[in-house]
Amino acid sequence: MSRNALADALAQVTPSGEPRTAVEIVDAATDVGDSGAVIDLAELARSVGDEGVVEIVEAILDGSEQAIADLDAALERGDAPIVRRHAHTIKTNTAMVGAAAVSDDFAELEALAKTGDLGDAGPIADRARTGYAAALDAMRGWLVEAGSSS
Repeated sequence: MSRNALADALAQVTPSGEPRTAVEIVDAATDVGDSGAVIDLAELARSVGDEGVVEIVEAILDGSEQAIADLDAALERGDAPIVRRHAHTIKTNTAMVGAAAVSDDFAELEALAKTGDLGDAGPIADRARTGYAAALDAMRGWLVEAGSSS
């Protein structure tokens, strides 16, 4: 999506008719309700611009099911190095979109996997997975609000 197309889409959801930037949309509201998960795309938008935010969010969403499936398979096998790698990737992605609490949960899972002992991973993984699902929902909602075609 071009910057102009994004601006046109944003103009449609702005009460004043003036296009808002990704930073303004994110600053307005990114809470996903009762889940408590919040994304904050403002910093990312300042770094990569509106179009870049859309592309990054779409890429994260496109790979999200596989990322969790790979993590879950590694947890089931007790494969700590692979759990660590997937937790690190998801931690990085969630940090990028400003889902700090979710990123922290995956950092905790990554640190646990680094020890090689996944015995206590279940509750941490469950909390991280729940937060990730909420962050993904927030990203999908943001894309709808931003007028993305995904």
